[in-house]
Amino acid sequence: MTGSVGEIVCPEHFPCANILMAPHQYDYEGNWLFCIFDNDIIRGARIGFGQGRFRWEDYGLDSAEALSSPLAYRIEVITRSGVQACLFSGSYDRTPVESCSDPMRLSFSDNHMELFGFEGWPEMLWRFQSPCGSLAVELQVVPQGLVLWPDSLLPHNTFSMCIGACAVRGIVRTADDEMRVAGGGFYDHPRVLAETNDVAPFGWYLYAPVRFGNGIMIVGYHAENGAGRIDEQYSAAFLAAPGGIQRWLPKLRIRNLRFDAHERVQGWDAEMNGPGVDVWYSVRVEPLSLTWLWTSEPGQMTLDQYVAFPLSMVVEGKCTLDGVTTRLEQGHGIAELLVRKGYRPSKYP
Repeated sequence: MTGSVGEIVCPEHFPCANILMAPHQYDYEGNWLFCIFDNDIIRGARIGFGQGRFRWEDYGLDSAEALSSPLAYRIEVITRSGVQACLFSGSYDRTPVESCSDPMRLSFSDNHMELFGFEGWPEMLWRFQSPCGSLAVELQVVPQGLVLWPDSLLPHNTFSMCIGACAVRGIVRTADDEMRVAGGGFYDHPRVLAETNDVAPFGWYLYAPVRFGNGIMIVGYHAENGAGRIDEQYSAAFLAAPGGIQRWLPKLRIRNLRFDAHERVQGWDAEMNGPGVDVWYSVRVEPLSLTWLWTSEPGQMTLDQYVAFPLSMVVEGKCTLDGVTTRLEQGHGIAELLVRKGYRPSKYP
């Protein structure tokens, strides 16, 4: 991607080439949105898609070597009663997502039905729906600043990404209800080259976007390889605060990662810092049940088969910004923990 790692750029000046789909240049690309809503019933959502050939053996999953073009998309809505989800996957003879650059627009249809679409930049309209129509979102997404993350080198993939802090508003329809929502979140656009790198096997990562009651939003990555070593460059964070304040935090550490007897995450502590900024917070993970699911895979899915099941966070902490310390309260978000299948770290932080 074009630009410098850790340099925060306003959307109007962020290179469009970093946002547009480029299937002839990259083996895999996607667009993802993690939302936190000011709503007691519909609390958040994780929405997005990935297209192309990611070498999934880096995550301990079956490798897809077929000549077809795979695509997968998700809609996951966190409600007061649990998770409602659509997990779609398929393979196509051509690049399945249609896109154009002026104006920016992309869409995907299956059986003559549009299942998702984006349009506009820097203000974007996201539309996603399940094939049955019971789960759908239509969201206005307005980025406030974007940053290039450091590359992640895996044995069979080179992973690059940009991330933007966003204001979000729109409509969410679930199997039970339809509601207007508003809040904030983070948009990310990953790109992957399927290439060989002489590095240790992947171990695990924790991706945690959170939004606090005072409007501060933080997204952070902690990554370790299969030898138990932290990826020092990739383990970083991005902070956005009211008034246009945005900071890159090049150092992040997860502490006290806690699990229950069934190896499900219960919480963790996080520390991160950068020039003029120190952040500490503690996370409690709320138990979530899967209350509604549409999937293109045959058979019934269990939680143990659900890759990267969303983690609903309740977060509190403190932030010192340019010498002023503020309590971080009423924090919520959707985190993602991915451990390479079959890998058991000798010790979590």
